[in-house]
Amino acid sequence: MDEFFVDIAPAITKPTSRYAGPKGWESREKSLQLSLQLPVGLLILMALAEGPAYGTQLARRIIGDTMGRLVERSTLYDELARLEQRELVKRGPAGWKRRIEITQKGESRLMLSVQELQLALEVAKKRQLC
Repeated sequence: MDEFFVDIAPAITKPTSRYAGPKGWESREKSLQLSLQLPVGLLILMALAEGPAYGTQLARRIIGDTMGRLVERSTLYDELARLEQRELVKRGPAGWKRRIEITQKGESRLMLSVQELQLALEVAKKRQLC
């Protein structure tokens, strides 16, 4: 289970725009480096819960879900291969475009991960962190 939750901070291309953070203006890149990141595998499963997709469609969904953070192509396809090996996703036959979809096992793992995140959020609320 721990291998599903890996640090993906280096796998995300961070925008360099500036915004007003809690301590005034700072670079978004710096603030993203300090924040915890969602694992790429979880982002992929959440994006595929919307329905099957090709690689570029999947990347666009993840960009939309993460407010513009880009997952590097090599990281995306490496993680897809790991998810496919664990039978959490399946890809269509080899060819130029391969449609990717979540499996029943992948849906179950996604629901478990969402429940774990909900529990973490409840603890954060209890401790008045959000």
